[in-house]
Amino acid sequence: MRVGLITFSQIATFLIVLSLGLPISSEAGVFWAEDFENHLTPNWDTSACGGSPQDGCNPGISTTFATSGSHSLHSSYHCTEGLTSATGGCGTYIVRLHPNSQDVYMRWKMNLQNFTVNPLAGSKMMYNKCCDGNNFMTFWHIFPGQNYLSAQVIPDSNAANFQFFCPSLGRNDQGCNYYPNVAAININDNQWHCIETHVGTGTPGTQTGIIEIWVDGRLSMSYPNIWVAHYTGGLFNDLTHYAQLGDGDRYIDDLVVSNTRIGCSGSPSADTTPPSAPLGLAIR
Repeated sequence: MRVGLITFSQIATFLIVLSLGLPISSEAGVFWAEDFENHLTPNWDTSACGGSPQDGCNPGISTTFATSGSHSLHSSYHCTEGLTSATGGCGTYIVRLHPNSQDVYMRWKMNLQNFTVNPLAGSKMMYNKCCDGNNFMTFWHIFPGQNYLSAQVIPDSNAANFQFFCPSLGRNDQGCNYYPNVAAININDNQWHCIETHVGTGTPGTQTGIIEIWVDGRLSMSYPNIWVAHYTGGLFNDLTHYAQLGDGDRYIDDLVVSNTRIGCSGSPSADTTPPSAPLGLAIR
């Protein structure tokens, strides 16, 4: 075995870094960041709008509100069936892919204007999709009849024979609503809120998935040990924005997608887990 030669000063520096808890480089990283200052295409698929308009349609680029720069993503929920139907739609959708990952963290700023949640089915905003091919699940981020965020897990028809325990139903089911179980934090009108979400598959074939939501840096909900990837190789790779059910307007800005928590300050959180103690060292 080859023994590494490390000087005493190098060892001392290494120990100081550990004692101070300074960040150490890791595999974590941002997949992409979007401030909506440029056209949606080609990064976003806007073909659902018809003709793939470069700034989308609904959702689409807007200059009405922004947290930084002058643009944001606007979604209009003004539609005749918005508050009277549990199945109606409003607008279309845009899609952007990211590298396959077991964990997806998102951070975005959101501003609601004169927004009323659909009391029958809630108001849908966007989803993370897991996984490639058949047997996928969609993880919706929605308002569940009130102005706080929740999650809704819905399997594709190809996965309809799979059931998992749903806490809100108290039984096994194909789909599930996950409501705030730490703090129901209200999303106020005419105010920018910082939203963070985390969805993780866990180990395929085991009940080790997770869903988490933070609002303005406060944990709102956390559900560990859920079924996500009940088949081998399930990974997230799809973010889709919708505007469905409800009434009012929604603006989103400063969106970041990563495989580690980003935080509301703007910079990705560093991995501060200390590394294992080095082996096979000779101090000279």
